[in-house]
Amino acid sequence: MLGKDFTITDLLADGYDAIFLASGGWDSRLLRTGGGEAEQSVPGTYLLIDLLNAGRQKSDSVPIKEDVVIYGGSAGVMDAALVCRQLGAENVTVLFKESAAKIGLKAETLENAAGEGIQIVYDVAVTRLAGRGQELEEVEYQTTGDGVPKTLAARTLFLASGRLPELIFRKTARWTDTEEENDVVEKDGGPVAWEGICPYKKPAFKDEVGLLAAGDELTDFSAAIKAIGAGRRAAASIHRIMYGLGLDLAPDVVTPASDIQNVSAVENVPAQTRQIM
Repeated sequence: MLGKDFTITDLLADGYDAIFLASGGWDSRLLRTGGGEAEQSVPGTYLLIDLLNAGRQKSDSVPIKEDVVIYGGSAGVMDAALVCRQLGAENVTVLFKESAAKIGLKAETLENAAGEGIQIVYDVAVTRLAGRGQELEEVEYQTTGDGVPKTLAARTLFLASGRLPELIFRKTARWTDTEEENDVVEKDGGPVAWEGICPYKKPAFKDEVGLLAAGDELTDFSAAIKAIGAGRRAAASIHRIMYGLGLDLAPDVVTPASDIQNVSAVENVPAQTRQIM
C-alpha cells in the first residue's frame, strides 16, 4: 500500500522518472472496508477530515508542523484553521478557490483569524507541490487576478475535499544520475527532492488551473471510456513534463462548445453493411 509498504520517494529513488498518482475516488475511510487512521499517500498532505478528527479526539495522528496550508472548502474551514493554531502550528494560511464575496466570511470570523495570525488568500489555484523525502516543503499557487506563480512554505497541507487530486511526481533538478550504477542520488547526499504537478485538463475545462479545479471536483470514472480518457491525458502529461513541454492545450482544441463542420449527406458513395462487433 502506498504510504505504508512503499512511498513515492522510494519509487523515485529506485530510478522511475515519473509517478502518476490516481486514487480515483473517495478516501478509503469513507468506504465500508476503510479504517479510521489518517492516510498519507502524498508527503505532508492530508484530508481535512484528518485534521478535524485529530482536533476532536485531541490526538497526534496528524503531525501539525510549523507551516500549515489549508486549501479549498467554505467558511467552515476557518474553524479548522483555529484547530491548527491550537495544535501548535506557527503559520497557518487558508487558500480559497472562490472570491471573498462568494465565501462570505463574517467580520467576527475575520477578526478572530487576524488575531490568531491566520492568513487568508482568495481566488487561488494550487499548481504545484514540492518537497524532499517524506517531507512537504512548499506549495505553489497563483491567483485568478494575475496568474503569477507564488511560493508558500508548507510542511503540512490539508485538502478540503474527499479525495486526493491526480498528481504526476518527478525528481527535481537537485538530483543527478551516477555513472557507475546509473542510480539516482541527491547531489548533496540528502533525501529525494520531488515535485508534484497535475495533468492538463479535459478540453472542456482547458482554461481551468490547478489542483481540484472545476472539471476535477467530482470523479468521472463511472464509465470505462472516461477512465481511459483520463489515463491517456495523464500519460500525455507525463510525456510532456519529461520532455520539458508545457501542459497548456492548444487554443483550437476541440471542446463541447466548438463549432465543427458536420456532414449531413454524401453523394456517389455506395452503402455498405456495417460490420457486427
